[in-house]
Amino acid sequence: MKVSPLLPPLDNTNWQSPSQPGRWQPESAKNFIDKLANCLMIAGVPEAELDQISIPDVWAPIKLFEIALLDAPQSPLHRRTLGEWRGLIALVALYKFRNLPLRTTMLTLPDRPPKVAPARKTFTQVAVDLLPKSTLFQSQHWNEISQLWYRDQPVAFVVPSVLFCPIRGYEAHLDTSVAWRSRNDHRLDDPTAFPLHAEDFAIIEKYCAHLLNEMRTLKEQANDPDRLEKLISLLKDYQTALLSRTPKEPLSFKQEPNGFQLPQQPFYGGALKQTFALEARVRYGGGLPVREPLRDLIKGGILIDPQLGQWLSCPESEVVLWDHITLDHLQQQPSLADDIKQRAADKGYLTLTANDLFTNDLCRVPDREIPGHQKGIGIGRFVLPLRATVLLFLSPEEIRARFSLRTEGAKVTAELQLYVQDERGQSKPIVISKVYDTIHDTIEPPTALSIWPNFKSETWRYYYLFTAANPESDLIPKNIFSIASIRTALEGTTEREHVQQARNLAAGVADVTAKRTLLDLPQAYTALFHLCDIPEAILCQALLPDSGSKTNRKIHHELGLILMPAWGDMPPTQDRWEVGIDFGSTNTAVYYRSASQNAIRPMIFQNRIVSLFTGLDKTEAAKIEHGNNFLPLDAIPIPFLTMLQEQDRDFATARRPLWTDLIPYALNVKNAIKRMKSESWRFDLKWDEKTEGRKRIHAFLSQVLLQTFAEAQAVGVKSEDIHWFFSYPEEAFSSEQASSFKSICRDALQTALDPKETIKLSDGAIKQFLPESICTALYFYNKQKVFFTESFLTIDIGGGTTDISLWQNHNLIWRTSIRLAGQNIFTNYLSRNAAFLQEMQKNASDQIPNDAIEEISKCDSLSNARRQAIEILVNSPGYQHATQKLHYLSDDSSTRVPGLLRITEFALAGILYYVGRVIHALGNSKEVAEGIPHFDLNRDSLQICFGGRGSLLVETILPERRDKLVRMFQQVAGLNRPVHPLYLSQEPKCEVAHGLLVYEQKSAAADFKIEGAWLDTLLGESLYLSDQEIEPKLDTLLSKADSNKSATLKALTLSSKVPHHASWRVEELTELNTMIQIYQKELGRKIMLDSDVDVIWKDRINDQLKEMCSKVKQAREHSTSESGVVHEMQPIFIVVLRNFIEQLIEKQSVSLDEVIK
Repeated sequence: MKVSPLLPPLDNTNWQSPSQPGRWQPESAKNFIDKLANCLMIAGVPEAELDQISIPDVWAPIKLFEIALLDAPQSPLHRRTLGEWRGLIALVALYKFRNLPLRTTMLTLPDRPPKVAPARKTFTQVAVDLLPKSTLFQSQHWNEISQLWYRDQPVAFVVPSVLFCPIRGYEAHLDTSVAWRSRNDHRLDDPTAFPLHAEDFAIIEKYCAHLLNEMRTLKEQANDPDRLEKLISLLKDYQTALLSRTPKEPLSFKQEPNGFQLPQQPFYGGALKQTFALEARVRYGGGLPVREPLRDLIKGGILIDPQLGQWLSCPESEVVLWDHITLDHLQQQPSLADDIKQRAADKGYLTLTANDLFTNDLCRVPDREIPGHQKGIGIGRFVLPLRATVLLFLSPEEIRARFSLRTEGAKVTAELQLYVQDERGQSKPIVISKVYDTIHDTIEPPTALSIWPNFKSETWRYYYLFTAANPESDLIPKNIFSIASIRTALEGTTEREHVQQARNLAAGVADVTAKRTLLDLPQAYTALFHLCDIPEAILCQALLPDSGSKTNRKIHHELGLILMPAWGDMPPTQDRWEVGIDFGSTNTAVYYRSASQNAIRPMIFQNRIVSLFTGLDKTEAAKIEHGNNFLPLDAIPIPFLTMLQEQDRDFATARRPLWTDLIPYALNVKNAIKRMKSESWRFDLKWDEKTEGRKRIHAFLSQVLLQTFAEAQAVGVKSEDIHWFFSYPEEAFSSEQASSFKSICRDALQTALDPKETIKLSDGAIKQFLPESICTALYFYNKQKVFFTESFLTIDIGGGTTDISLWQNHNLIWRTSIRLAGQNIFTNYLSRNAAFLQEMQKNASDQIPNDAIEEISKCDSLSNARRQAIEILVNSPGYQHATQKLHYLSDDSSTRVPGLLRITEFALAGILYYVGRVIHALGNSKEVAEGIPHFDLNRDSLQICFGGRGSLLVETILPERRDKLVRMFQQVAGLNRPVHPLYLSQEPKCEVAHGLLVYEQKSAAADFKIEGAWLDTLLGESLYLSDQEIEPKLDTLLSKADSNKSATLKALTLSSKVPHHASWRVEELTELNTMIQIYQKELGRKIMLDSDVDVIWKDRINDQLKEMCSKVKQAREHSTSESGVVHEMQPIFIVVLRNFIEQLIEKQSVSLDEVIK
């Protein structure tokens, strides 16, 4: 190791001895140096070794720096000292501008140290004894000086003689953030010799000008004017050199305190405590323009990637990142990235690198193409390795056009073309890229990944993404993006908050979309995402090994984007629609008529689901998942079952179609029955009067209306060009039910259109609410050409009610709704006779799946689940085809078919009997009551039209037996003209929806009159009253009375006349017995009963009458009608008949013999 002595040897000839031992005395710097030099044997020192010379004095380095700077311009030390001095001035000048880690601390020395023996003085006492005397200005002194620190190391002194002086060894503490350092020894050097940015030189020059100005201001206080002039001269020279490197365009500066701790002495406070920066302005070279819909939230992106110079083909020193900071500055001082990030955020700009745009992993899905990606450039099977941030700057169409993958051996390079701008808007294309060494090609596509609906519309508020997957092996959507969801993700009150939210988006931590998790198990995941505007892309993730784990643990990796398929624009149209909604007890039907075609048609809900992987929607697993948890992957035929699956049972939650509730369309009968038993499916929605029940009606109708809106939007019909018609059972609904239903329909329409009401439903959107009975008649008038000029009767047997209307000579004479329908007949029978279903399956195995029958058999025969499962089965297309064969088995006693057909026949006979009795009464109206319409029994032949499920029931009866039913009806009604054969609907269960759209037709409106129709009805059976004060006006209605405040009302009594303060019950079932006798005679049947029908079911019937009396009382007390007609009042005969049919079915279910022979 080479050893260099710090001092040369002494020259013995010039040896100087101290005058007194242990005594220190001050010397002027120059004299001291001269004396010392004379004592040394110096033959000449090489310049390279000048830094190895030291002087044994605590202040000697500072003195030497001062002498070399001001007094020895020819000395080899002068050039280096001048460079360091200029470098220190630049360090302080650029402190704020370049965000350099500078700070100061104070060093304070006492004025007069205590007197001690010279040999015992401390270093501090020696330093005070030898304090330099040289200062620029009066009142300055060396007892207080500042030390300048870079990070945590001292690098310089702030002194009163030359402003700044370096500390020995400081160069080891500076880093690359200080670009003006010598390459050889890393000492500070003259900044003008380095390629700093023009703004840097401008700041230093401004600082020098400030120092010069302060010196001139204090010139009169100069301690040594000559030395001050020397320093001023050096500053002027520095300023001149700087001016040649500053920008040509004028700059604006701002002055601000630097926060340094400095002595409280002249010049320090005015000059050295200030620094300069450029006035705030946005200046950049790598700007990314934000998409137009987002510019009010984010002003732009700023690329600060290390490769930006390469992408732009520009030197790093010419690539402006932000304000004065160039790419080379960032390379030299990486910490500037945070400074740019914060300053840009304050202005509303998001800083980005390639890693903020590209994901870390590249995924290729096996065996599936992605329709939203370009096949021609090799990305059809790849998840695009792009982060959601890209959607801030590029639309899906632009991504498709600008993204590509390039294969090089085993590696794949992802490339994205961008157009960067400077602050003046000048644009230049660049291509950013990322190389992937590995392709993940074992990640499976999910079982289901689809979007609904398949069109784009600015006014559509319901876009849904559905997924079902195995989280351990499949690709899973993390978020779905649209303009609105991105705007939601960027919400904030300041520009900085918007930018921070954008960073969260880039980091993948922002949940931007409403999501409902339906199932979350280790190997089974099902979820639904909702957007209120056009979706653009999905951010996907998958479980991949954690590279930092030693246990092969898997974590979720963000894989990138799947783009939506290119949405087609809706065709422009001026068409208008009318839509009729029949919300039935068992089935719901939707019909529409377009103005352009003027034809009434069923509204088929088309399959508008778009799979995001080719062929995925064709798999059986996807069909099951969609059918179970979303919309089926098939068109939905009309009608469909009125039932609801509750996804969210918290009724405090705002109900949203397909989100909180779902219509399970039950296209797969077996699967539907199986699920119905284990999940929260709701039936009988129409008659549920509870608050939760009304919300379910709202939920069901909302989805029906939403899908109807979708069909209209898909062909370009605007929501404001649709008029709506709704049916309801006016005769069966209470006034409160009717009012509530109308309100629910309006609310459901608004919910389907826009739940947030940014688009409001027009006041005239709902054109009409019409009674179901009238709609059925209008169907037969329009579709099957039954004319109002004739006499005709419509009987629409639905699931829960039978709606009846009677017409003659253009006028509606009577209409009503009775609670005896398909559920009481067909469904009840099948629920109690599972063997019948098995026989049906054997005779129609191609239509009825055996496994569906097995699922039904697992349900208890008396349970709601059994009845609901039966409803699902009998309303399936397969079963309806199978029933067409029933009448061929009508005489096959080896099956249960005859039992069902005969009970069906008996029920139809009972309904016809009651209607016949009413018609007879109307033909003799004066015998019944004043003011009721008159029906001419002699005018013309009567046409009986059966609709709804009734037409299917009648169809199972042989034609010759139908004729017998007609003759029986004619006899009971007292008609003097023949009755036409029973007329069956061509569109069973859809008549009401069709008829709704007939009402407004001019030809129909001129052809009939519905005002003035009789809404009351007859009891049809004698009713015994007890605890009733007999009023005189009831005398004509009584068949008998006694003194015990009891009486029996005649069967022909109007329902509205029955007092509700009495107790009701039946005693003699005269009319039922009469009906049975006529039925047995005319149809050749025999009812097989163990005892007289008068006594078997009285208790059950009377319990029901007691409940009905209570409802009638309540309804009348709240009714504003003077007629006394309330819809809670059902004909007593119908109540009795319903119970009788139930007893027949019960007996049939336990007996091998037929109850009707």
